[in-house]
Amino acid sequence: MGNIRSTGKAWIVILVALMTLVGGHGFLAAAHGDGQSAKTHIVSSGESLWTLAKDHAEGQDPRSYIHQIQRLNRMSSAQVFPGQMLILP
Repeated sequence: MGNIRSTGKAWIVILVALMTLVGGHGFLAAAHGDGQSAKTHIVSSGESLWTLAKDHAEGQDPRSYIHQIQRLNRMSSAQVFPGQMLILP
C-alpha cells in the first residue's frame, strides 16, 4: 500500500514540473508584449547592458532598450554578471 502512495506523489511532482515548464514558456512568449517571443541571452565576461543594447536595439534608443531589459528581468540596477541569463525584448 505504501508503494501506491509513493507512486501517486511521484505523478503529482511530475505534473507540477510539466506545468511549470509550460507556464515558463508562456511567460517568455508573453514577456515581449507585442506577440513576438522574447529572446534570452547569457551574459559573457565584459558585457554590460549598454553593449547588449548597442548590439540588439536595432534602431532604438539604447537607454530605452536598457530600461526594457531591466523591466523584463525585474532588475533594480544595471549590473550584470557573466553567466547571468537575461530576457531580451
